[in-house]
Amino acid sequence: MKENAVLLEIRATRDELSCETDHDVHALFEKLKRETQRFAAQGWTIVSSPPTSPIPCVVRETPSDS
Repeated sequence: MKENAVLLEIRATRDELSCETDHDVHALFEKLKRETQRFAAQGWTIVSSPPTSPIPCVVRETPSDS
């Protein structure tokens, strides 16, 4: 795969954050939550993606005729 400068930077940042939290995903999310709250308190606009709607599902007790 061809190296991409943006991907290299993303991976380096990911590795740095992982090391800072001793590779504990729960600690990582707590850290990110605290930082998000800190930025919001400083007046930054926090943008989130809208929740996705669940995929409709139909359950049949008997197979369809088709």
